[in-house]
Amino acid sequence: MLRTSLFFFILLFSAVSLAQNDSIKYTRDYVFNEGIYITYSDFRMNRPITKNVIESKEDKEQLDFIGKTVENSEYIFFKFGGHVHKVKTDSIWGFSQNNTVFINYDKKMFRVPVFGNISQFVASVEVINNYAGSNSPYYYNYGVTATNMPTKGREVRQFLLDFYSGEIMDYTLANITEILKRDDVIYKSFMALSKGKRKKQMGLFLRNYNNAHPVYFPK
Repeated sequence: MLRTSLFFFILLFSAVSLAQNDSIKYTRDYVFNEGIYITYSDFRMNRPITKNVIESKEDKEQLDFIGKTVENSEYIFFKFGGHVHKVKTDSIWGFSQNNTVFINYDKKMFRVPVFGNISQFVASVEVINNYAGSNSPYYYNYGVTATNMPTKGREVRQFLLDFYSGEIMDYTLANITEILKRDDVIYKSFMALSKGKRKKQMGLFLRNYNNAHPVYFPK
C-alpha cells in the first residue's frame, strides 16, 4: 500500500514539475510574439501568424506593420505549407504589436492595456438611439430622423476578458462579483464592503485577484 501511494505521489510530482517547466508565468517582462492571432487558441499559445509569412502591401520595416495590415486589408494573406492562405480580417481574434495585445471586438481592434487573468479594455460599440417623440412644441427629436426612426451611433464602454475561457463580459459590478467568487478570501473581503464602496473599488479587487491568480503561457 505504501509503495502504491509513493508511486502515485511520484507521478503527481512529475506531472506538476513538467507543467511548470513547460509554461511561463506572465509578468510585465513577458514578450508577446508579434503577429496576427487567427483564433483565441493562437493567443493562448502565444503563436501568432508572424510578419515574415504575411503578404501585404504595407512596409514590413515599419513598427506598425501588423496594425497597418489589419487596418487596411479586407483579408489577411499568409504563406503556410507551401501555399498562400487567406482569412477575413474582421474574423481574426486580434494581434500583437510592440508587445501590446489588440483584441477584435465588434469587428474593430482595441488595445488591452490591463492584462492578466481578467484583462480590461475599452471599446466603442454600436448602439441604437430610440426616442418616442412628443407633441410638445418644445420637444426636439435628438437622435431621430424626420420620419421618427431610430439612429445608430457608437458608445465607449469598458469590458473584461477572461484569459482562460476567452469570454468577454461587460465591466459591471455583477460580473466582477461573479469572478471574485472564484477566490473565497477575496470575495468575502469584497462583499464586506457596502455596495457603493464595491462599485468604487472594483478595479482594485480585480488587481488583487489577478495578483493571486497569475496566467501562464507555454514556453
